[in-house]
Amino acid sequence: MRNILLAGWLLLSFTVKSYAQSDFSTPPSNDSLQSKYKLDFGVPDSPAFQLVSVDLENILHPTSVKDVTANFSFLSKTSFGIEFSPFLLTDGPTLTLGNYQSKNWIYNLRLSVAVQKGADSTTPTDIAIGLRDNFIDDTDFRTNSAKLDEIQDLAVKRQQIKDKYHVGRKAAPKPMTDEDKALMAQYEQGLKDATDLAKYVEEHWNAQMLEAAVASHFVADPVDLHLAIQTTSCWLTWAVGMGNWGQLLLGAKSNIDRTDGSNTSTGLNLGSRVYAGENKAKGFIEIGYKLQDSLLPSLLLNSGADINVLDNFWAELSLGLDNVNTQANVVSNINFKMGS
Repeated sequence: MRNILLAGWLLLSFTVKSYAQSDFSTPPSNDSLQSKYKLDFGVPDSPAFQLVSVDLENILHPTSVKDVTANFSFLSKTSFGIEFSPFLLTDGPTLTLGNYQSKNWIYNLRLSVAVQKGADSTTPTDIAIGLRDNFIDDTDFRTNSAKLDEIQDLAVKRQQIKDKYHVGRKAAPKPMTDEDKALMAQYEQGLKDATDLAKYVEEHWNAQMLEAAVASHFVADPVDLHLAIQTTSCWLTWAVGMGNWGQLLLGAKSNIDRTDGSNTSTGLNLGSRVYAGENKAKGFIEIGYKLQDSLLPSLLLNSGADINVLDNFWAELSLGLDNVNTQANVVSNINFKMGS
């Protein structure tokens, strides 16, 4: 476990960078490096981490792709998870916007691995592996064609004025009329606003997303070193903004559980979550409904907050009630998350 934590921290230390306002003197084009336009949106749990963690989350929060993210939790049990985009990590340093856009689904594909350590040397360790991809992601600046077209249009209009007065050419520049000076200032300010990535994050943190995921949960017995599959789950989550203050998530999770030996049971979880706030600090409430073979339907209530502590570093606090309609259990947790 200690080696896994060290490997995760090392990988993140090489990839985590804070973003700054883009240089609007050279607007993004198909040949621009996509790495210049990565954004610090929240870091939700990965599919693998959700299967081994003690959170009550019934649905999977969709997120814009990052090179690599990590989740840590140690309030009640020690859990660690890492998620990465294999193709974005390998191609990222030289990947252009044009290539990123043309093969977006490949670069959005993410693999996750998570481990929850047993309480002692005789307690089984939980291990999970997951995979997810986005079908819709309106938060991603790199694929926002309307925003990129707006920037390109402003850049063309600015260049036309520059050409008209020989600005930046060997020939001596001509005096600019007051009307064109005003237009030039307007285009410069427009480009500055349109390429302000911090402003973009605040305006798009709750944009529409649709995401699917799958993960399997294994139990490793430390005595006989036997690895047995326990659960396989699939998620589908749709997120949509509510004004500029909130976001609504609607999701479903289906699972197949191996109870003992060859016996299995199936289940379906339905959930809805509402966020309120802004990208850097937002609270949430969630309600979920669980159906499982041979068990009474169960209702869960969950609440918490998602806080951007530092650049690319997040903390999530949650408190909820499981089995509200039968025998309620209080569940609380604190997750720490990093992403780049």
